[in-house]
Amino acid sequence: MKIEKYHGLGNNFLLTDYKKGIDYKEAARKLCNQKTSIGGDGLIVVKKEPLEMLIYNQDGSEAIMCGNGIRCFIHYCFYNGLLNKRRENIEVRTKSGIYIVSIVSLLPFITRVRFKRSLIRKEIIGIYNEEYESYFVKVGVNHNVIVRDENNKEKINKLKNDFNKYSGFCEETNINIVEKVNDNTIKVETYERGVGLTSNCGTGSVASSLVTNYLFDCLNNINVINEYGKISISILGNYVYMEGPSERICSIEVNYD
Repeated sequence: MKIEKYHGLGNNFLLTDYKKGIDYKEAARKLCNQKTSIGGDGLIVVKKEPLEMLIYNQDGSEAIMCGNGIRCFIHYCFYNGLLNKRRENIEVRTKSGIYIVSIVSLLPFITRVRFKRSLIRKEIIGIYNEEYESYFVKVGVNHNVIVRDENNKEKINKLKNDFNKYSGFCEETNINIVEKVNDNTIKVETYERGVGLTSNCGTGSVASSLVTNYLFDCLNNINVINEYGKISISILGNYVYMEGPSERICSIEVNYD
């Protein structure tokens, strides 16, 4: 099996062409193992004509959408000549619907993904006998956004520690901890179901930007920063645009039965 590895701001994926007869859930569990194989946050399977992205988390569960993953998907398709040099309004089918993606730059490789703007619902969630005020947003996948400020830092630190042993609530949603830096900059940490605590999540960046814009009347253009760079989010009418980079790491042939 030919595998290519890409990352979107530290969120790394293994990509391969779709072939019948392969159990991709099991393949994800084996290939994404950091200690016994290549390692990755997920396995992306590329279906052609029409383009469709299938994504499996490192625990073998299937995800319906991934913001960083779809940027790596387009990078893989362009690198392997699957786009016929098209760079704008590329349709990608996913389990959560069709997304429109455009290539903004080749060096570095940057893409822009269009999301439908979502409603925000305030709710209280309970984890390990603690209650947290959160905001539910569906942007392809479910996200609950919790804002960290001076009043709840200790409580949020406890929540991050609990993530390592908690699974029940997170089967249905990803949880984002967002911190406002200024009117157009935020930091986001995400607990992704099937993966764990990550420093970057594309759909989490979209959800967190929508909540920050709603709560603090921030600008419609928001930078989501982490140690590997930034994602730019633009909120325009009924749509939200995510723009960010991806990098090709390597190509490898693996024995997989």
